[in-house]
Amino acid sequence: MKFRENLTEKLIEKEVQKRVGFKVQAIRTQFKMGLDASKLADKHSWGHIQTRGFLKAFEIAHDMMEKELTMGTPHDGDFEIKIWKRKEKLVDKLTDRLLNRGTRDYDHKKSFINDSVENFIDN
Repeated sequence: MKFRENLTEKLIEKEVQKRVGFKVQAIRTQFKMGLDASKLADKHSWGHIQTRGFLKAFEIAHDMMEKELTMGTPHDGDFEIKIWKRKEKLVDKLTDRLLNRGTRDYDHKKSFINDSVENFIDN
């Protein structure tokens, strides 16, 4: 049952990411068009102070937006990868310390340790 809930959450998260990505791309396009228009206006006004200020404001806003969009989000998957690597390291340490490699039930006991650690992390 927990697997289905987890899968549903992941599917919802992916759908939200797709929708947000689409909206962000539309906003990015609008900013790019505004920046291009302000560059064109600045070029044809020979650098008039008003068009130069408008261009500078668009450049600042565009740079700030690009920085924010390319910066990682709090939940971008890195946390889960770090937890997974730490879990693997812990399981390897425990099995190396407690079990003898090559024994008949080594894989069975290692799987039990792995499942116990994963259950501890999930709950």
